[in-house]
Amino acid sequence: VNNGPVYVRVGRQELLYGSQRLISTLDWVNTRRTFQGVKAFWRTPEWDVDAFWTRPMITEKGNFDNWDTQQNFFGLWATHKPKPGHLIDLYFLSLENDRNLTPANVARGNILQGDSHVHTLGGRFAGNFDNLLYELEGMYQFGRRSNLDISAFAVATGVGYRLPLPMNPQGWIRYDFASGDGSSTDGRSNTFNQLFPFGHYYMGFLDRVGRQNVHDINAQFTLHPMPWITFISQYHRFYLANERDYLYNAAGLATFRDVTGQSGSHIGDEVDFRLNLHVNRHQDVLVGYSKMWSGDFLKAQAPGVSPDLFYVQYNIRF
Repeated sequence: VNNGPVYVRVGRQELLYGSQRLISTLDWVNTRRTFQGVKAFWRTPEWDVDAFWTRPMITEKGNFDNWDTQQNFFGLWATHKPKPGHLIDLYFLSLENDRNLTPANVARGNILQGDSHVHTLGGRFAGNFDNLLYELEGMYQFGRRSNLDISAFAVATGVGYRLPLPMNPQGWIRYDFASGDGSSTDGRSNTFNQLFPFGHYYMGFLDRVGRQNVHDINAQFTLHPMPWITFISQYHRFYLANERDYLYNAAGLATFRDVTGQSGSHIGDEVDFRLNLHVNRHQDVLVGYSKMWSGDFLKAQAPGVSPDLFYVQYNIRF
């Protein structure tokens, strides 16, 4: 079609789009995230256009996995490449989640995991001018959630610089925001739904914080001492976007909340260090350490807890 091939893929498959802030394979867990359904996609030198309808797969230990009949995920994603080094993503996504919420969760305002039809309209600009890197992504959500009108949004932006030095050093300064909800009685739900993200990479490797009800001011520095070695360090300073909404983790689950807002908004500060050794095309060894210093909010909600994490991970690709 118009000098570009069109493909149709039916069955179980992975979905990975754009920055992976909303749709990712979650390349971290033992079982990568998969979907089942149909996708049509068109490819040209300047445009990639995908349309899909799928259902997320449920991992069932000891049995063949099956799709989640209570969720439908469909959308349209277009990527325009106007010139080398620059791209524009435009997308519309819909998640119909008909899972039942317990009355207790509804009473607590913990309503993001079901009974909703969420539509996401977004766009992203990314690229580089010589060694100056940039990215800007905006996402707006509307629809219905537990009989409430949804109006939520998220913004991710950053600038980086690639230094023309040995080991290819690269630094980024970023700001991420996702809206939260301050009242359960105003007929609206303003908490952003992060859908199926690789939030782990963007919001800290401790997985304490997800892209929901959050401000994140962060910096990243990357080195490649050898072509097969990658070192990444990150610093995050987290705040609640709304002091009366929950703190949500990387899986999008509500963890702590102060309905009075008296615990403050400062969640904490996190540092992450990761060293990846790319042994060969089939094997990688990853070593990492993460540490969070609790802010006023976590000190009030989880006194005495300042989590840290050390891990060694071995990946083999068949």
